[in-house]
Amino acid sequence: MNPKSEQETTLLGEVFMRDNVRDTALLRAGEPIQLAVASIGADHFGDEDFAYALDVLPELGVPNAELMCWHPRNITPDGLKRNRGRFLDAGLNPVSVHFLPFRGQGPFHLTTEVANFLWMLHACRELGASVLKFTGASRKAEGGLKAAIEVFRHVVPVAEDMGISLVVENHFQNAFEFKEDYEAIFSEIDSPNIGVCLDMGHFASSGVDMVDLIETMPDKIHHIDAKDCRAQGTTDFVRFGAGIVPFDPVISRAVELGFSGYIVVELPRIDKSTMVEDLRAGVELVRKYTSVR
Repeated sequence: MNPKSEQETTLLGEVFMRDNVRDTALLRAGEPIQLAVASIGADHFGDEDFAYALDVLPELGVPNAELMCWHPRNITPDGLKRNRGRFLDAGLNPVSVHFLPFRGQGPFHLTTEVANFLWMLHACRELGASVLKFTGASRKAEGGLKAAIEVFRHVVPVAEDMGISLVVENHFQNAFEFKEDYEAIFSEIDSPNIGVCLDMGHFASSGVDMVDLIETMPDKIHHIDAKDCRAQGTTDFVRFGAGIVPFDPVISRAVELGFSGYIVVELPRIDKSTMVEDLRAGVELVRKYTSVR
């Protein structure tokens, strides 16, 4: 693909940002389910400057990308501008930002977390993303769920003003792990701009009945991460079909009950030599549920 001029990239970015703010409301209103691929599938957790993601993701034929912004150079003003241009230039629309988990410790951690979230909401706007995804601190960490809810009180109104959805991702042995954790959050925070990121691999690891969770809070399932897990009680994420995740019953039930949002192929990179095939398998697995063909 020929590099676009700076003016073309800027104009495209403005269009994507405008459309994503609009799409946040539309997705919550029952409009099309869309497919996305996470950069973690190509870059893993390292600071790869999105080099592998920008090389691999365009081969998959999916225009939507989730960016894992865990490293400093990816969230500076210059980094945000640079990466927006690079992804647009590659034909990829940054729809979701995967941010660092809560830390949940220290005397001023609530202030730190609020400041982090405010900046990352700004980062979403700069990238043109309509979703900010994150998980919690360890289940043993100080504060835990209660501290996270206090942070949400301060940042959810800002997310509402900006038209960005905060999606709370479950993890194994995390403050966000079980249905009861989400019930506690939503009993305190009532907003259409905060919901569940249903990470299928982690819920399978935690032994959570995902269909039951969906049926309990169908309007709060805002984002789905598709990945497979070898067995309950582990975080050994494996190639699609090699684990225990019941993809069809879970996704089908979410769709039946009105899910609208992004289904993200979020398998962390297993092997550089097979990452295209591994991600393509995920794309083919979930494509039938989405409007992206």
